Amino acid sequence: VMLETTFPLELTHFNVYITCLVGVIGNGLVIWIAGFKMKSISAKWYLNLAITDFICSVSTVVRIAEWILVDNNVLCEYSFILLILNMLTSVYFLTAISIDRCITIMWPFWAKSHRTKKPAITVIVVIWVVSVLFSVSNKYFVWGFRDLLMCAPEESRYYRVYNESVKWKPDILKQTIHITLFLVMFLLPFTIILLCYGLIICKVASMRRRNKSQRSLKIIIAIVTCFFGCWFPYNVWQFIEYMRTSRDHIVADLIISSVSVCLVYTSSCLNPILYVFLGREF
Repeated sequence: VMLETTFPLELTHFNVYITCLVGVIGNGLVIWIAGFKMKSISAKWYLNLAITDFICSVSTVVRIAEWILVDNNVLCEYSFILLILNMLTSVYFLTAISIDRCITIMWPFWAKSHRTKKPAITVIVVIWVVSVLFSVSNKYFVWGFRDLLMCAPEESRYYRVYNESVKWKPDILKQTIHITLFLVMFLLPFTIILLCYGLIICKVASMRRRNKSQRSLKIIIAIVTCFFGCWFPYNVWQFIEYMRTSRDHIVADLIISSVSVCLVYTSSCLNPILYVFLGREF
């Protein structure tokens, strides 16, 4: 039992260490290139996407500190604020990128005169402000005892949380909040993203010659696909977690939870790797 229950913890720890190293270096490089070497509208989107992934990588440093300073609930709490901030900004910058590319490809003449820096900067500021406010408020409304489940460095704390919550009855307010989170932070944005790329694919398929937009399209599709693969398991798990009335399979819960969290942290490393392998130009 000890080996079975420590495995997901060790997996999470290893993933966090790798994410911290690769994410900080890789996204730092993308921030430098997009921030100082490129001046296009697209570069602004990618710059802010890299910043959000950099924040996620930095949050792993806070998580490592929480493991070193055992039972430090303050660090645990703020590491989750950074995690929620990363989730919000990532999904909405990806949504903004999808809409921007859809407009550029579907209506190029309109985009040429209306796709300027001012509206782009306005959208960027709104995304950051709303995400920061929601992440901070999330501290008070969402993460009850659940932070112990995700931050606890030793098995006993997992068992304590689960044993105390076996007969826990779901709170209607928390369920409503998490249903709203699932819709607003995942389902709605990805519906928009899929709609945009459906239109783009139809347009690109009708083109006889290849151009720069196709290279950018490949990069963005790869980013969106990886983001979906990394965040979908976590969002579904969180949704199911708050709908349940009992917890009878402790080891299975630990494994599923740890793997889904590992995928979340891995997402912050994928964007710079995608840029390297798919081309220098965004």
